Amino acid sequence: MKTLALVSLLSLGATQPSAEPSFEQRPEICQAGLMVDVTLGSDTDLRALVPAMEAMELSRLILTRPPTIEGHTQALEALAAANIELGLWLDWPRVPDDVSALPPTASWGRLRQDRREIRRALGQPPRAAGASHLPRDLEGSLEIFGFTLLLPAPDGLIQAPRRVVDLQGGEGAGLVLWPVQPLRKDGDLGPQGGLEALLDRTAAALAQGEHPVVRLSLPARTVVAQSELLETWRRQVLEPCGAEIYERTHAEEALRAWLRKQPRERGSAEPQTVAAVPVDTRSIDADTLSIAAEDLACSPAGATLPRRVADGLSLSETWLGFSLALAGASPPYTLHPVLPPQSSPRSVLPAKGANIPLEQLRASVAEIAPAPGQQLPSFVRIGAYGLTSAELLCAMAAGVRGQDPVHVSRSYSPNPFSPGLGWD
Repeated sequence: MKTLALVSLLSLGATQPSAEPSFEQRPEICQAGLMVDVTLGSDTDLRALVPAMEAMELSRLILTRPPTIEGHTQALEALAAANIELGLWLDWPRVPDDVSALPPTASWGRLRQDRREIRRALGQPPRAAGASHLPRDLEGSLEIFGFTLLLPAPDGLIQAPRRVVDLQGGEGAGLVLWPVQPLRKDGDLGPQGGLEALLDRTAAALAQGEHPVVRLSLPARTVVAQSELLETWRRQVLEPCGAEIYERTHAEEALRAWLRKQPRERGSAEPQTVAAVPVDTRSIDADTLSIAAEDLACSPAGATLPRRVADGLSLSETWLGFSLALAGASPPYTLHPVLPPQSSPRSVLPAKGANIPLEQLRASVAEIAPAPGQQLPSFVRIGAYGLTSAELLCAMAAGVRGQDPVHVSRSYSPNPFSPGLGWD
């Protein structure tokens, strides 16, 4: 009874009338979409948060640690019914020395357990992860465990959205999105005036539209206590300016489309490495590519790839040809110069391999098709699985052969300890 009374009081506190807000930023047109995430701490009851989030109609993402939601079966059912997504929140040490001496795998046991518990709670694996601090090893580890959107806490940093940096120092498939920064460095919004200031800063960013997605990050206690203010802001500011409210998946789509255009929009020059590779191109027909796909049957599990396949194609050329075919290009396929993978990371596939839907493979491959002179990725996230460059090559070969779902097993580069790994 005491718990129910406490929840009732919290809910009442969220709906008590307050002074009319004085929003200074009321743009006529919002040129970006808004994504709101809510961090659930131990100081807020999940049962009070769900109705507050539904009332303000802004957020569909809660970041939490598994112990915080333990035992809240009914509240979790309400989350699922309201289509509210759960992501993982990580309290990570801010002192670099605390993590730099540890190998990346030191955090994997904890990540695996936390991910499993959230999946068990909501019936699906979490795809978003927030962190009080995002060191490089944690960022790369989250990529391996299938997190597609990383959300650093408000910490004073103002950076453009970017792709994740994987454990090999290359560009991963996931995304990193920073929030609008509150005026106070510790992120505590304090009384209502602090929240109004943050909302004004958010509205200004939406009007400016420098990036396609503006992220507003709120503590759960603020949402519970001031849901009426947030709902008023939605009606008085967001609706008139036409700001779209993004769910995680929609935010990711908008960010990926924007990132694909950046080199061209900024007029950036071709990478300096282009001059170090041959400038001539060659074309191959669909039959040659099909033969190459048969040559790379990649079985049994643990197979080492050949250095050359059909028509003398190198593995780098074959990788590019497969990616063009799976992305929907028409033959003949023009193979521009690309650089081989930089490193040969340890496989993280299950011993029995993995099955990947062909359409998911096609979509992922289209996102990472290399431009002339670019380096092939050493490690790529395809859905729930992380694949090395050799394993992705085998998966693409199976896709070109028409296998659906694509089965991929652990596979290895011809010479993993030499420059180029035997791909050139």
